[in-house]
Amino acid sequence: DDFNYTYCFANKTAISDGPLAVKVTAMDKAGNVGFDEKSTTVDNTAPKQVWVKVLDQYGELQFVDGIYWMGKDTKYIKVNASFYNPATPISGYIYLNTTRYSFTNKTNTPDFNVTGSDYVILKITLIDGASPKPNNFTQTWEIKRDKIPPSKVTYTSIETICGGVIIRNVAANDTVGILLYQVYVNGTLWTATIPKKDLEATTPKSNAGWYAFSGVLVLNLTEKFAGKVANITIRAVDFGANEGPWSTPALLTIPEGEWYPVKLHKGWNLISLPLISANSSRTAVLSLILKQGMAGVTVVYEYDQYTDTWILNPTRMTDGKGYWVYMKDNDVLVVSGSKMPPP
Repeated sequence: DDFNYTYCFANKTAISDGPLAVKVTAMDKAGNVGFDEKSTTVDNTAPKQVWVKVLDQYGELQFVDGIYWMGKDTKYIKVNASFYNPATPISGYIYLNTTRYSFTNKTNTPDFNVTGSDYVILKITLIDGASPKPNNFTQTWEIKRDKIPPSKVTYTSIETICGGVIIRNVAANDTVGILLYQVYVNGTLWTATIPKKDLEATTPKSNAGWYAFSGVLVLNLTEKFAGKVANITIRAVDFGANEGPWSTPALLTIPEGEWYPVKLHKGWNLISLPLISANSSRTAVLSLILKQGMAGVTVVYEYDQYTDTWILNPTRMTDGKGYWVYMKDNDVLVVSGSKMPPP
C-alpha cells in the first residue's frame, strides 16, 4: 500500500557532458517490479568553437597572431562560424562593428562593406539550450587591413644543375607574414606559386615545376630551358595580397640533362645514383645535399667486388654502384646528370 514515496540520488562525481540515460526500478512488498527510463543531455560547458572564418571576395582571410587580415583590395567581408554544444539549439548574434546578424551555424553572414575601412571588430555572442541554466559564449576578434608590401626576396646562393637550379635560403620579410612566393622565368610565372609553408617544410614538398625542402628551392627547367638561358626572378606575396619587389635577376645558362631527388634519413642509408652524374667526384655529388651539404655526411662506404674490400670515402661516386652513407640528419640529395652518357 506504499504508493507515495520520495527518492533522492546523491551523485558525488561530475557527470561528463553528453547523453545520459536514467532508469528507475521499484519493487513492491509482493515482489512485483516496475521501472521507467528517461533520457536527457548533460551540458555544463559553453558552446565550443569549431571554426570561425572571415572571408572576402577572394576567399578566406589569414588569421595571424589573433588578427584576421584583409587584403589591400578587400571590398566586403562575411563570417562563417561553427560551434558545438551537447544541448542544442545554439542561438545568438554575430557583430561586425555595430551591425548585428543572427547566428546560424555553418552559414555565411550577409556581405559587410569594408570599402574605406582598415579596421573592424568581430564579436560573437551565443547561448545554448541547456536547462535550467543555459551556458554562454562571448569573444571578440580584430580584423585589420594589410597594406604594406613585403621586402625584396633574398637568397644565399643560386647554382645550376642539369635541367634546373638550386636556390638556397629563400626569404623575405613582412609586417604581417609571407603567404607565398612567385617565381618568374624569362618574365613568365613558373608553373605555380610556392606556399611559404611548403618551402620551409621539414619534409619535401613538390609540384610539377619545383621541389622544396627546409628553405631550399629546386626548379625543374628540364623541358623548356635545358641548354638555354633562363632569367630567374622571385617576389613574395603577403597575407594582404601585397606583392613585394622582384629579387635581383639571375641570368643563367641551364646545363642539359635532368636531376632527381634522393631522400636521405638520419643514420645509415643504402643508395645508388639514378643518373650518370655530370661531375662524379664525391665532393661534387654530396655538395648537392640540399640542407646540410657535405657537412651532413659522416662517412661513405663503397664495396669493391673485385678485391672484396670496403672503400672508405671513395674519391668518385658513379651510377651502377651502391653506397652506404651515414647522415647526421634527414635531408635530400639532388643527383644531377643524364640517363645516357654523352656521345
